[in-house]
Amino acid sequence: PAYELLDLSKFYESVFVRFPAATMITSRGCPFKCVFCAFPNTIYSHGFRAMSPGRVLAEVKYLVKDLGVREIRFDDDTFEIDRERALGICELLRREGLDLDWLVQCRPSLLDPELARAFRDAGCVMVLFGVESGDDEILKKIRKNTTTEEIRRGMAAARKAGLEVLNCIMLGFYWDTPETLEKSLDFACELNAEFTQFSIPTPLPGTEYYDFLKNEGILEVERWEDFDSFHRTRLKLPLLDSREINEFLKRAYRRYYLRPGYALMMLRRAFLSPAHFRQTLRLFSAFLMRRKKGWI
Repeated sequence: PAYELLDLSKFYESVFVRFPAATMITSRGCPFKCVFCAFPNTIYSHGFRAMSPGRVLAEVKYLVKDLGVREIRFDDDTFEIDRERALGICELLRREGLDLDWLVQCRPSLLDPELARAFRDAGCVMVLFGVESGDDEILKKIRKNTTTEEIRRGMAAARKAGLEVLNCIMLGFYWDTPETLEKSLDFACELNAEFTQFSIPTPLPGTEYYDFLKNEGILEVERWEDFDSFHRTRLKLPLLDSREINEFLKRAYRRYYLRPGYALMMLRRAFLSPAHFRQTLRLFSAFLMRRKKGWI
């Protein structure tokens, strides 16, 4: 990619701590069949293909040594699908000894303690997990091909290796009930990741979930503005209406981020470095802004 055409000093994501930062994609295609995911169905396909570890290192070195990048997010659908390739990348990065932090998207069920340690030794600071639900029946319905127990094990492996975690959880699938929403929120608090993103499943064209809702006569709203980027819905589901889902999403953010234990954890984290302190101030300011606008 022609990174040199971008002003990387302006490239920002809330999870970044060190700047300049960049995003890389080292593989495409996901063999898993989650019903809601548009990427394999409409963009990448399910066929996995990846750069070699050497090719990944070459691009990383270009970003770090030529463009001054200090943090990279690997935006692969699932970085550790090929475990040996992931270990190979870690070994090359460890040997190179670059002044670099990196983040990576993983499946909790594929992250074992050895792989998590290899990530950390090579400079990884955070893993992003697609948790999606805290209810095993919902996980089956959306064909996530994992269980809450496997998610717990992946979380434990990350924690033991000293990795931070960003969990993504979706509230308001067709099969959800008020009880399963509560289970997902309880599960999120139990996992207690440094960051948890709550969102509402949006039926994107090309996905099985879109076709399913269409066939059920539920997908009557086709103005994408009504979905508000995964944080608002107007769909009336069999066991939940849109008002319940939208209000629960706000409550999930308030309950998760206003817990005293969470606040203490993040206060300690803020003093790890000046960069962490600055990030904490940015995130706290963003939280207050969203509260003021009634988004959470």
